[in-house]
Amino acid sequence: MPGRSLICDNRWVPPGEEVIDSPAGGGRRDGAWFPSVLWGLAVGAVLLGISLGHARLIRQPESVLLAYVPDDAFYYLEIARHLAAGEGSTFDGVNPTTGYHPGWMALLVPLARAVPEPVLLVRAALALSFVLHVATAFALVGRAAGQAVPNRLGTAW
Repeated sequence: MPGRSLICDNRWVPPGEEVIDSPAGGGRRDGAWFPSVLWGLAVGAVLLGISLGHARLIRQPESVLLAYVPDDAFYYLEIARHLAAGEGSTFDGVNPTTGYHPGWMALLVPLARAVPEPVLLVRAALALSFVLHVATAFALVGRAAGQAVPNRLGTAW
């Protein structure tokens, strides 16, 4: 179309240059990329809103933070603190326990070692969970859009 620029196979095509469709179905001349851009902007806006809310939550006073965080989180964090201190898998320092998800615990133990103060550990665990939620969101959106790289990242996670 003379006088119109467009995006073809992830590159800008200036007016007057011919677009040759790729065998994989690229070369979108009909505006089919527009819904993808809108979807990406919508997801970005939602993630930004969630990010701001999460940042606000992490900065709340201890009383608000403790009222928000479920009691299971403290169970996990106490076991992680014992594991980080080399005391084994125990909640009370006496009785052994295995009542937790080992993958999440594997992430919490180094965090408990790096952040020994209990309230800061709660804040750090919330921040870590948020980062994992964002990574999962990107993987799911990429999977829904049919993109291979976010799908591989999601599979790796």
